[in-house]
Amino acid sequence: MSKRIANRIKDPIQRESLAKRLAQRNMCSVRLSNLPKRYNYSVLLELVPDMVACRMLYDPVFRRPKSRAYVEFSSNESALKPLMGQDDYIPCSVRLYNLHWKTTKGEVARYFPGSTSINLPKNTVRGFVSRRQSIVANLMFGTVEEAIAAVDGKQGCVIHGRRISVHFCPKKVKSKIVGLVVYGLKKSTTEDEVRVLFPQANKVEMHPLGGFAVLHYALVEDCKMDRENALGAKLKKRKLRIVFNFRGGNHENVGSNVVTEAGTNNPSSLIIVKNLGRSATEEQISGLFAKAKIVSMPRKGKACRGYAILDCKSVIAAKRILAKSYVFQGRTLAWIDIDLKLFPGYKLSVALICDVSSPLELNGELQSGQLSLPPNLCALVDADYVVDIGQIEAAAVQALINRTGGRLQGRGVFSSEFLACLQPRHSIKEALATFGVKKSTTRMLLVLLQTPGSSAPDFKIVNSHISGKFADPLTLHKFCDREKISQTYGISSTEFKGFGNGERAYVLSVLTRMSSSLLMR
Repeated sequence: MSKRIANRIKDPIQRESLAKRLAQRNMCSVRLSNLPKRYNYSVLLELVPDMVACRMLYDPVFRRPKSRAYVEFSSNESALKPLMGQDDYIPCSVRLYNLHWKTTKGEVARYFPGSTSINLPKNTVRGFVSRRQSIVANLMFGTVEEAIAAVDGKQGCVIHGRRISVHFCPKKVKSKIVGLVVYGLKKSTTEDEVRVLFPQANKVEMHPLGGFAVLHYALVEDCKMDRENALGAKLKKRKLRIVFNFRGGNHENVGSNVVTEAGTNNPSSLIIVKNLGRSATEEQISGLFAKAKIVSMPRKGKACRGYAILDCKSVIAAKRILAKSYVFQGRTLAWIDIDLKLFPGYKLSVALICDVSSPLELNGELQSGQLSLPPNLCALVDADYVVDIGQIEAAAVQALINRTGGRLQGRGVFSSEFLACLQPRHSIKEALATFGVKKSTTRMLLVLLQTPGSSAPDFKIVNSHISGKFADPLTLHKFCDREKISQTYGISSTEFKGFGNGERAYVLSVLTRMSSSLLMR
């Protein structure tokens, strides 16, 4: 039987008949995307009452239907779909979609008496959530004619109270294992704790908000060995779920930088809005972005997690939204605020500006007061020399300590003292030459110190004077120039051989160089 499945259809009449039916079925099918969570067959039937059948795909990880479904109609007047190749399907096999999870083989055999075998899921989870799951059955027939007759005659039949979609079974494509995905992690779990259980992993990408981690391996054997050794393991009293991460084939690749890579290589209509308050609601975000649709807005209890994913419906609309800045509940979405704990009442406001065409003109406008910001409390920093936002916070705190202790490097202006604290030798002249804005600068950080009792500036007016694209300051480590930073702070690559988290070790090395010279003053 396996030999018959692997072979292609040799009879040209059968190939033409199969291709004709595939074309007809695809012309009568419509794909519905961005469906709400926890939808079921009744919701689809209410939404599309004139459908003949539907195919609902189930996500076993999140235990709910996927956000897309296929609805089939009786004619091609409702939808047109492109022609699909008949070689992508198994000739004598038929797949039934949208079956109820209680459906038995006997019920299927009554409608398909000519089938030679019926394959239903053996271990159907019968929990509360899994009852929304629609199962899939694979049927085998002796000849291609019987399979075609089953697709033609049984489409839209009702089994266990549901209309069934009868389609040819697609071939499985070989998938490549590229790593592991570990679910069930606590938010406080660190990368070192994960590496204890998975020592062979080359790279570990932590996702604390999602509660999972993506592990990358150089060899498939190491990946399988780590999974076998860690099966049934617990971390912080939580049992871990470990699955393979596939690339290609019928599996979906669980990437860590899906949104970022889509925006870099293939422009997408999806954007991420960050720096939202905990009290933000979907109605407020919809009012702020009227032409965009909310795809996801995660919440923890009744509080917003601080970000939302929007669909702008087109790449052009997404670029227009990204080119502007928005203010929501007193928060400017292009800026982030940092409260200085050692100095209560003091606050840093930081913005990352990219694709700056005239950096020297922007610096001149800041010094002349055209940006509606106090020049003595503002600084423009070349973002290529900053690896983490903690570097900015440490320099600001040190500048305030020098100011209160009477150990100033210059005339007492915060902006010059701040730049001097970024430089490892605390030289204002060298700091201006290294961290200051130059003609070749394209990415810069605008840092503002807000003192106690001072009124917050109108960031909307400030952003209107800035010609550039705002980016998330928390992504500094992705685009900084490591070679320039290592040369400035005297960092060698051999320092991180004993560290599991090289990214964190690199930031600590920079902060150590910034503070070590203070001990010898």
